[in-house]
Amino acid sequence: MTVDTPATERPLLTAVPDDVGDGVLDLDQLGSRIVGLAGRLAAATCRWLLLVARFDAEAGYAPHGLSSTTRWLTHYCGMSRRTATDHVRVARVLASHPRLRARMAAGRISYSQARAISRAADLGNETLVDELIMVAEHGTVRHLEAVVRGLRTVDDNVRDDPRSASEYLRRRWRSDARWGLSARLDPENGAIVDAALAAVGAKEELSQADALVRIAEIALAALAAEGDAPSLRGDQFAAVQVEVDAAALLAPDATDDPHEPPTADEPIGSREPPRRPAGRIVDGPGLPRRVLDRLLCSGRLRTVLLDPDRHPLDVGWNNRVVSTRQWVALLIRDGGCQHPGCGSRIGLEAHHVKHWRKGGPTVMANLVLLCRRHHHAHHDGEFTIEPAGRGRFRFRRADGRELPAHVDPTQAIATDEPVEREYANVADSAATTRWDGRPLALDYAVAGLAQNLEAPRRSA
Repeated sequence: MTVDTPATERPLLTAVPDDVGDGVLDLDQLGSRIVGLAGRLAAATCRWLLLVARFDAEAGYAPHGLSSTTRWLTHYCGMSRRTATDHVRVARVLASHPRLRARMAAGRISYSQARAISRAADLGNETLVDELIMVAEHGTVRHLEAVVRGLRTVDDNVRDDPRSASEYLRRRWRSDARWGLSARLDPENGAIVDAALAAVGAKEELSQADALVRIAEIALAALAAEGDAPSLRGDQFAAVQVEVDAAALLAPDATDDPHEPPTADEPIGSREPPRRPAGRIVDGPGLPRRVLDRLLCSGRLRTVLLDPDRHPLDVGWNNRVVSTRQWVALLIRDGGCQHPGCGSRIGLEAHHVKHWRKGGPTVMANLVLLCRRHHHAHHDGEFTIEPAGRGRFRFRRADGRELPAHVDPTQAIATDEPVEREYANVADSAATTRWDGRPLALDYAVAGLAQNLEAPRRSA
């Protein structure tokens, strides 16, 4: 193999011919092969990220019923949510910065280095990215990340940017099964939280962590005493009364809302518009069939059945509402939204697979958890749900194709060509750094690079 090594760079290890098997390498050759493959893997990752960038730009996730490329990657490529988020961000930066793209394609910038650079790419112009590439090639990833943190600190201090001033709170379960919490609050809000932690900790002689838990216990007890304990049941506490036309409710599907997907034996466009809305919010608008079906699935709705003369036939039909025991069982069985690739635990709603108004019972075999977005999408006809037995369900697109619950990545592999041959143009020493071992003068480096930050936006 021809090794493209710059004149100013000393090869760290001796190149090994590609036709030498891994099992016969000595330690020096083994290290050389590891370094060579690192460069080729960086080049392959660059290609993959550019494909992700194009997929993201063309909203390739939408036909799968998902809300973002991040969610698509978590489902189809087996990534965690955080890893997928990082990859999408890096992909977008690569697509918009030609020199960064070229250096990674040559194996000289690793994914870790590209990820660090992507965190600062929005702070300045192309010159800043070029100089960060130079830092990456002449230092370690630790050096590069320290420089990027310094640049972001400078930017936060000089820029009047709402992004840098916004509050946030992040929660997550850590790999050691402990719960992690991080937050950034405005000074006045931070002072309130700090004062509460100090007061509760001092009064009950608790650590700061125990004081936080105690504050949560006090808040939940207060809410429960007022009858406002939090719930995950979406519209459970909505005080909505819906009048339902009994004749329209029980009418055959031929007079349904034209937006509802047609049945398999029904020609598209064969439906006539409904003569009247299937239901109506009291003192509010009429409801098409698809909206009524969604509202009847979840939420605390007071349902009033009316005869053709608008006389009440019944009030309640209580078996429509999922009981507390059923809700707990659904949380245990489903855990989150069951739409393939979603898994959201926020805004969950219990959906009747066979719609309640069509005789679908409120039993576990006919119930599935959906997030609010996918619940709306189903009733808007974007996908259908079929029971598959044992508490499982099949999801199909509007065109009838099944949305897979699991994906085998090997089915998408089109070649068995070794990576050495596929990226033979990548130098064996491409992944090595040019750092000469001297300490990083961080303050000097950040001060010099900060000159390429964008000028602060002035408020009018």
